[in-house]
Amino acid sequence: DPFDAAKLLVVFARLKEANDNGLKPNFDRPREALEAYPIDGMTMVGTIESKGVMKALVRVGTTTFAVTVGSYIGQNFGRIIGITDSKVDLVETIQDASGEWVERKATLEKQEAR
Repeated sequence: DPFDAAKLLVVFARLKEANDNGLKPNFDRPREALEAYPIDGMTMVGTIESKGVMKALVRVGTTTFAVTVGSYIGQNFGRIIGITDSKVDLVETIQDASGEWVERKATLEKQEAR
């Protein structure tokens, strides 16, 4: 039977070994506050500069957080890789359909005041 569960597990294990790119999140590091929220529930509301370091102001609900390059945000192991006056660029580490860890880029754009 080509669809035998035991045979499929062996094949998937071989594929995983052959395609292991070494990429996976660090599960041992302490989680940051904004990792508890999904990216689509966040809003970039501005930037500030302190001691030569650009920080983005990110709002979740009624709370605003200051984040820098290297901060982790979102529920998909998102790490900020760039901040400008108009957006926050990040890279998320997610599992694809085969269980392999891959990176995808995402952007959190500044929302204009209404």
